[in-house]
Amino acid sequence: MRSVLVTLRESALPEQSCDLVHKIETWEGVVKAGKITADPHVPPYFFVYTDANADLDEILERLKHSDIVRGAQVPPQRYAVR
Repeated sequence: MRSVLVTLRESALPEQSCDLVHKIETWEGVVKAGKITADPHVPPYFFVYTDANADLDEILERLKHSDIVRGAQVPPQRYAVR
């Protein structure tokens, strides 16, 4: 299993965020999209968990086109889900 860290814009509405998570979970190779943080001290973020064969480049590219996504990256290996 691999993961992608997705950071949302502060302006993202809760219903937009939930809709995005549900949409991502339908993408090929995605196993689960994690729960969005509710910490007021950091921008909202969540992890997307993929199977080993998922095309991470395609997932990152699709995330870039979302209006509410601030950034998406594959975390350093020491933080990755094993």
